[in-house]
Amino acid sequence: MRPTSKFCLTVNLQQKVNELRSWTDQLENLESFSTDNELVFVDCWAVAELMLNRIRDILQRTCEFVVAEAMGQAEAFCKDMDVVLAVRAGGTVRNPITVKSRV
Repeated sequence: MRPTSKFCLTVNLQQKVNELRSWTDQLENLESFSTDNELVFVDCWAVAELMLNRIRDILQRTCEFVVAEAMGQAEAFCKDMDVVLAVRAGGTVRNPITVKSRV
């Protein structure tokens, strides 16, 4: 059995989110350093903070995408179930169920 494109998208998204979380952990533990003779000191805080903000933004947008996809699939499922129930009862679809956003 071949995986569907939605399954592949889900696995890919999960891998990317895991990568982003790993990068977040690494950046949160990033330390400043200096050369052996202490002539040069590198403070990584500003760069790490900038990157952390961008990663958090990407994670937020990814979550919003996943919620939108789930809502779309739930809506489609509800419509399909309306049709199935109507056909089974010998009637027609009157009041389709809608999924409302709680985000």
